[in-house]
Amino acid sequence: MDISSENGGISSDKVVDYFTKHFLNDLARMVATKEELAKRQGAMSAVEQTLALKAEAETALANARAQAEAMLADAKDRDAKSKTQAANAAAREKAVAAAETELKASTEAKQKELADKEAVLANKEDYLVKLDASLNQKADTLANAEAALEARVKAFQEKVANLSA
Repeated sequence: MDISSENGGISSDKVVDYFTKHFLNDLARMVATKEELAKRQGAMSAVEQTLALKAEAETALANARAQAEAMLADAKDRDAKSKTQAANAAAREKAVAAAETELKASTEAKQKELADKEAVLANKEDYLVKLDASLNQKADTLANAEAALEARVKAFQEKVANLSA
């Protein structure tokens, strides 16, 4: 409402008219506007809090992502190491199995060779036992024959001595 006069001053009639007719309506609108501003201010505070919480959430998310990436990198590193160790273990296991097979074959060959030598030695021992028995028998026969020869030679010498005498 315009309360100024035509000469540039304030018109008292207009001021009274304003206070009697329009002031209460304007005051009610100002109170409503003040309440609206308070509500909006509350809403702005809520928005500010929401933005602050959003910023905190973004920071927390960034930290969580960084931590997850670090954990993933660590897991990949451990996975690579475990795969390398598994490959090395498999290679060693294969080498041990091959060495075990080779040792088993070598041992079996040596066992067979020893068994063959043992059989040969057993045959030689049997032969030597038989030969020893045969030689003992022949030695006994020879000793008997020598004793018999000596007895005959003595008997012959006695006959010769008896004939010469």
